[in-house]
Amino acid sequence: MRTPKDSLIISFKDDGKGIPQKNVPFLFQIGFTTTDGSGLGLHHAYGVMEEMGGKLAYNENSEDGTEFILTFNK
Repeated sequence: MRTPKDSLIISFKDDGKGIPQKNVPFLFQIGFTTTDGSGLGLHHAYGVMEEMGGKLAYNENSEDGTEFILTFNK
């Protein structure tokens, strides 16, 4: 198990309306979008984090808005 000294954790959160539960399984899939965007942003960010040995996650337990958590490992 990693301890805090082994990782840097950064959380990004907004106070918007959040992400509908039905969309959560698709957040990091290439081409998935609910806007006029391309659906590449979260997919690309997820891939970059994996390549660096880290992790990008959506916090489904966030009470208000949307929260993404980036974990960078040493």
